Amino acid sequence: MRVLKIEDVGARWGSSSTAAPTGLTAAPTGVGTVDGAAVELLPHQPLQRGNPIRVTYHDACHAYRGLGIHEEPRRLLRHVRGLELVEMDHPDWCCGFGGSFSVRLPDISGAMLDEKIRRIKATGVNTVVTTDAGCIMHLAGGLKKRGEAMQVLHLARVLAHE
Repeated sequence: MRVLKIEDVGARWGSSSTAAPTGLTAAPTGVGTVDGAAVELLPHQPLQRGNPIRVTYHDACHAYRGLGIHEEPRRLLRHVRGLELVEMDHPDWCCGFGGSFSVRLPDISGAMLDEKIRRIKATGVNTVVTTDAGCIMHLAGGLKKRGEAMQVLHLARVLAHE
């Protein structure tokens, strides 16, 4: 997993600030989050993306329910020129991973994943963005199992233009 440092983000976005009250990590738990803290670093000019991309955003449970993060990742995504954000119906509904939940209750987890994938597909996008490694793994595995050629990316990778 690639971890973004505050210096890298600030320099990339034209900020000279290297100090921040929290660190930026690629995980929605721990010292801080890309989606929560990076909003404060938005430059006046939009980020430029090489190839146009249409995405939908999945609210990871840890970020949404645990940290109350909802609009911040969307603000970041809307700030990327060449990126179109297409909201799915109920983006905050769990994908069914939930750590050991998917292992302990695979039938319920599978049904939740089916519903989430149905909602993602209804958007017509080819990329799903989220902030939780467990969600990324669960969604990517579910899409691959169903033969869907859709990528699932961490928000940090989208912001880093990867």
